[in-house]
Amino acid sequence: LRDAGTTILLTTHHMFEADQLCSRLAVVVDGGIVEMGTPAAIKGRADVGRTFTFADYHGVVRDRAVLDALPGAIDVSDEALDGYVRWSVRTAAGSAVDAAMIARTLDVPPDHVVGEPATLEDAYVAIVSGAP
Repeated sequence: LRDAGTTILLTTHHMFEADQLCSRLAVVVDGGIVEMGTPAAIKGRADVGRTFTFADYHGVVRDRAVLDALPGAIDVSDEALDGYVRWSVRTAAGSAVDAAMIARTLDVPPDHVVGEPATLEDAYVAIVSGAP
């Protein structure tokens, strides 16, 4: 139907679904539209931080406080997996923390730290929590 030019209206609270299926979104709060645009545009405009992850196979992180002390780090978590620990560092919006800074802090190659872009869920929460 969409390919034939028909407009389809989808109402959902499932942000992953909306991100995958919709070409344009409107975020509605208290009956009014507070944000509208493509999923990419909304994710780009929302005031959200990023999440950086890396796999620690050799026990590089001996003291979690090193990651907690990164400027703008708001959540540090680890998950023990089969033979390694996966670490995640979530940063505040506008934080100067990036993958290279984390790599330097841990003395690991820069390509070992991966920055994950904000999700539509992250953007939605930021938009709705800041809405009047």
